[in-house]
Amino acid sequence: MTGNRRDLADRIMSVAVSNPPAGRGEWADAMHAEFKALEKGRLSWSLGCLVAAARWRAAGEATYAAALAAGVALVGALAPLCYFGAVLSGLLSRGEAARLVMPLIVVALVLAGFAIALNWPRRRLATALVVGLGPSLIGNALLAVTGAGLRAPTLQMLVVWAAMVGLGYVGALAGSAVGRRRAARIAR
Repeated sequence: MTGNRRDLADRIMSVAVSNPPAGRGEWADAMHAEFKALEKGRLSWSLGCLVAAARWRAAGEATYAAALAAGVALVGALAPLCYFGAVLSGLLSRGEAARLVMPLIVVALVLAGFAIALNWPRRRLATALVVGLGPSLIGNALLAVTGAGLRAPTLQMLVVWAAMVGLGYVGALAGSAVGRRRAARIAR
């Protein structure tokens, strides 16, 4: 194998075995040991290992994406559903229900950030951004699709978005801390 192909195979293999998902470390070590023992076929072996590693990660990424979608749905749907449910059922007047909307959104943001970061503690910021901004961006897209048009963000909207991301981040920080303690306890 020429030097360039050998270097390429080594680089691909290092990417394939770097930072394997939980429960796949021994597999990554075994693949790397076999790679080191190869005289021929190193490039094809490293490419196969890269594909295997991508499959390992894809399952986790799909789960994370589903958790983010559930978080966005919780934040985006909880307040309106509670508002309309309380008003239509006659439990609360419109004014009383409107006063509950913001506290519900705050709780939903913190809970969604907490629950997601509990399982993905290193993704606090991504979680906070998606959970905090997702419902507003979806709402704006729906307004545009229905013909209501998009409005340029006002200073008030930017402040609300920053607050929503901040609340999601507070929840994510707490979930991350609990998740890391749990992982450390399990590792013992």
